[in-house]
Amino acid sequence: MLHAEEQSQGPELEEIVAFLRVAETGSFTVAGERLAVPKSTVSRRVARLEDKLGVQLLHRTTRSLALTEAGNLFQERAGRALAGLEEATLAAREGRETPRGHLRITAPYDIGAGSLAAVVAAFTREQPEVTVEVLLTDRTLDLVAEGLDLALRGAAALPDSSLVARKLTSLDFYLVASPDYLKRRGTPRTPADLPGHDFALLRASTGRGKLPVRGPDGATEELSLRAALSANGFPFLRSAAIEGGYIAMLPDMYATVDIRAGRLVRVLPEHTVGTGNLFLVHPAAKVLPAKARVFRDFLIEHLDLLTQGVECTEARKEGRTRGRRRA
Repeated sequence: MLHAEEQSQGPELEEIVAFLRVAETGSFTVAGERLAVPKSTVSRRVARLEDKLGVQLLHRTTRSLALTEAGNLFQERAGRALAGLEEATLAAREGRETPRGHLRITAPYDIGAGSLAAVVAAFTREQPEVTVEVLLTDRTLDLVAEGLDLALRGAAALPDSSLVARKLTSLDFYLVASPDYLKRRGTPRTPADLPGHDFALLRASTGRGKLPVRGPDGATEELSLRAALSANGFPFLRSAAIEGGYIAMLPDMYATVDIRAGRLVRVLPEHTVGTGNLFLVHPAAKVLPAKARVFRDFLIEHLDLLTQGVECTEARKEGRTRGRRRA
């Protein structure tokens, strides 16, 4: 056991790294090979770490080892911190390195069918030595196994994992309809008017959907509405609303352009029908290369291209303007 003075010094970086390599590989021997030190050294470093923390991080048997609950938590948080340190170190070393190479990104169809193309196109004009591949899928992919650098994910919250997640923005969901629909069926004035209308809703598998209608005072009323049409993607619902047959529920990043253009009108404009978040994630144990860091920073800087529904023509204009500035 360590003396109190030694414990007060806190864990050493080499002890944390030793534990993380053991947790990743499930073996003291393999961890030692990766760190180029003897197995006994790895074992001592992990033991010192546990003593300093005052908790057991690993269950050890003669044939196997497993993380304790405290070990899982420490691996997740320490892994993220170490990845951030490695990224900062790499960024400092690279300095003026020109981003180059092939960048692989994944996003849900809903996000990809929106303004993501405008963002990526503007980025590739600014970074001509980077090529970008966007994989659109509603499946949650294993970024490491699939060789992906970054992922855009929409969710109320992300589960705890080994991924580093950055919340980009919050999304509000609106009710929208075409001017023709409202002219033909009338404009709802209060939530009580909604049940008499036809709706296009997300994943209403039984022909009915529940909407949490939130008023300007923050009070929420859940309504059960008939979904004359439902789909598993917002692009379909958007098209159905524009065609004039339904009131649809859309996230603000989908609805804004059409509202500005007059193709859609917001129904009950002081109310929302749900919220969500947009995250950018990458593996915690992976140091982001320059191409990924630069895209991440570009996306954050130009988030309005993605979330405010800026038209592709505006994005092209922005890209040309920035290109002239660089020249």
